Amino acid sequence: LGWAATDALQGAVVGAILIAAAIAASVVSVVGLLGWVGVPLSGISAMSSLCAVGFATEFAVHITHAFLASGASAAAARAEAAMRSLFVPMLLAFLSSLLGILLLLATTFGF
Repeated sequence: LGWAATDALQGAVVGAILIAAAIAASVVSVVGLLGWVGVPLSGISAMSSLCAVGFATEFAVHITHAFLASGASAAAARAEAAMRSLFVPMLLAFLSSLLGILLLLATTFGF
């Protein structure tokens, strides 16, 4: 492997570690808070937990990918490019989650 490939793989490993940390923090905080408050597990609470963890995961993955794929050399410019690219993916994630929650609310299945 050349130096460029090694640098890219190291960036991907660091990015993967950061993404895994964000997912773990999201799961611990959401599920831990639900348990601490005493919310019973139902279809709505399960869907809400999944959406929260999914948003955190998607946000972390899109930021990390956009930062690593940016052609800018300065870290501040790479971070700015990453933040600019988040609107459409997060909007689509919100809309698909909203559709899932609305369909879940409309069901007659007893949770």
